[in-house]
Amino acid sequence: MEKLAEYEAACEVVRTDSENIVYQCSAKGFEAVNEAMITVDGTKQAIVSIEVTKMADTAGIGSEACEQEELDRYVGASLSTPIDETSGATITSTSIHAMAAAALKNAADR
Repeated sequence: MEKLAEYEAACEVVRTDSENIVYQCSAKGFEAVNEAMITVDGTKQAIVSIEVTKMADTAGIGSEACEQEELDRYVGASLSTPIDETSGATITSTSIHAMAAAALKNAADR
């Protein structure tokens, strides 16, 4: 998971508990900025969940990368986990990748 700089991915902590850190993240997409809430297990340094809160790319194309089945592929992922882009929605899925990587990097730096 890379492309933090190219997609201008950024995350800020929304809340924490004994295990998890919840981030509000944003990254450039195809048409505008996409946003997601990403929960990271701080101990395991792995993604618990991703919820896309704003998908600013083309409906029916970019939105395919935001379907639950696609987002579930990130559960358990760490910075070293390879995840393929969603076919036909490469830029949107790379935007999600960038947000996930930013959240994981932030969690690792805590």
